[in-house]
Amino acid sequence: MQQRNRSTIIVAVVLTFLIATIGRLIPHLANATPLTSLALLSGFLFNKRLGLIIIGSSLLMSDLLLSLIHGYAMFGSWTLFTYSGFLLITFFSPSALSQHRFLKLGGFLVSVTMLYWLWTNLGTWLFSGLYVHTASGLGACYLMALPFLGHAMLGNILYTSLFLICLSPMMKRINRKLAVTHV
Repeated sequence: MQQRNRSTIIVAVVLTFLIATIGRLIPHLANATPLTSLALLSGFLFNKRLGLIIIGSSLLMSDLLLSLIHGYAMFGSWTLFTYSGFLLITFFSPSALSQHRFLKLGGFLVSVTMLYWLWTNLGTWLFSGLYVHTASGLGACYLMALPFLGHAMLGNILYTSLFLICLSPMMKRINRKLAVTHV
């Protein structure tokens, strides 16, 4: 039984890593990838450290591949904001999702999408040179980034829903086993 659980965890880790990595490589609406959903769920499904390793490794691998395939810069001024945003989502997701409630998950998903957008666009404003460093420049940066927020929100809702549907049978089995052992 122990070996089966370990195999299941290994498969889940590899699948999460592959989906998060490949999701950034395939053509998609800007900011509509499975990475935020997987950051949210991996912090809950795995222990916190493993969730952080999976998401951090996926970011590194996908940035390396994007650099090799498309010639994008692998690291830049945005890296701190992008990586820290995803890692913070992963870090805080276990406590936020501990209740298994749909409304709580929905609220958390909307909140992390908004906070990630605010955080990464602050980085854009600070380091891209596209906007003047004034309040109106910051406002312009956020205004120009609204379409990306819409794409991210749509992608995060769709991917999280899809992953929860796929995980539902497994979660029911786990909850039944927990109920039996706590009786």
